[in-house]
Amino acid sequence: MSGPPPSDTNGPLDTYDSFLNDVRRLCASTGDRAALRRAVAAATRPESTSGRRGTGEALYLLRALAAATMHPERKQNFLLVAGLLAQHPETPKVDVQDPAVRYADGNLGAALGRAVTTNGVTQGRGDQTMRAFTRKTTPGLRLALPRAVRHLDPSLSGLDLAVVLSDLNGWHFRAANISRRWWESYALHCPNSPKGI
Repeated sequence: MSGPPPSDTNGPLDTYDSFLNDVRRLCASTGDRAALRRAVAAATRPESTSGRRGTGEALYLLRALAAATMHPERKQNFLLVAGLLAQHPETPKVDVQDPAVRYADGNLGAALGRAVTTNGVTQGRGDQTMRAFTRKTTPGLRLALPRAVRHLDPSLSGLDLAVVLSDLNGWHFRAANISRRWWESYALHCPNSPKGI
């Protein structure tokens, strides 16, 4: 199976876990959680239209978490994942510490495969979504991800949002490796799927 990206000294997912823990703390307030849901709009629309009513509040709440010095593409990835977490606050924290296991079991392909297996998503829709996702650019992934996540169960079929954020941030550089890992994970959880690699 395709491995995770090269390890940082602190662990490849530590920064993302820390960010998501901060977002969870913000989500404890109903008002802040409602504002953070609007981060999805800020992350999926061009800058000229992301000033839609309410997105400014989400950006304000996240100002300390998504640093001003961060590249705009990267910041949009952080905003999107914060918004997804706010839309699905019941998503459990990941207890697994091994990054290799998290990258293999918590990625989008594994979550879609589990959703197909548990009848939350039809086989055809799962296969189609996998094909579409693995051919997209980073902005295309950001646009399509919220809709795909809506088709998963309330616990997001084990989708690890730290892995999602890592994959989004690495897509521009490692799209082929990430796609292969998604397909491999999808096939493990959904054995009747076509091999889309």
